[in-house]
Amino acid sequence: MGKRISFLQLLILIFLSVKLNASQIMDRMFFAGVNVSYNDRLGHLYFSDGDNQDVARSEIPSIGLHVGKRFALPWKLRLHVPVNMDYGSAKEEPEESFDGVKKSSLFHLGLVPVLQLPLRLNSESAFYLSFGGGLHLVRYTENTVDDLMYSWTCSSVSLTGGAGFEIMTARNRAITVQYTLRYGKPVYYKYLKIFPYKGVDYKETFFTHSIQFVVMVYKGHRPLR
Repeated sequence: MGKRISFLQLLILIFLSVKLNASQIMDRMFFAGVNVSYNDRLGHLYFSDGDNQDVARSEIPSIGLHVGKRFALPWKLRLHVPVNMDYGSAKEEPEESFDGVKKSSLFHLGLVPVLQLPLRLNSESAFYLSFGGGLHLVRYTENTVDDLMYSWTCSSVSLTGGAGFEIMTARNRAITVQYTLRYGKPVYYKYLKIFPYKGVDYKETFFTHSIQFVVMVYKGHRPLR
């Protein structure tokens, strides 16, 4: 009986050491970071007869913060769950812009969970690929040449993908740099200027390119060496 207990204890010790090595710790970290984004957008007017018209819009650069946590999953995958907050604005030439807009701005709040697949270089560093989607809330504002301001609050969903590189900098800390591309239609409203009595649907397609710099920490037990 004593030998069986000792063998069981050895198995438990091996299991814990595997679960708590450096690469597994990176799959369970809390994180916080900053991001710089470039929102490439295109407007669309949808008419009642089924026709639509594309409308060129100026790109909106933005900066933001994100916080969240990673969760380890089977098959060497992990779930990366960030909450994002961004703000950006862009000036437009009123004589060239859609509807005489001279400035567009947006405030964005999003939850964007993604699955990540680490491609390990060694136990303390890895490249990784990510794919997922998100839920978004955007407060979008336009200032016109007539000194009028229009604002809309829009909710939407998105698809996102990307890649990154991570490295341990201490036993319980790591840093990562990642690129993501997000696709969605976060801005929409009724366009009333030409059609004041019923309006037409207006939407914007966004391709958001983002570079994110992230610091990660692990709050559990330290890895066994």
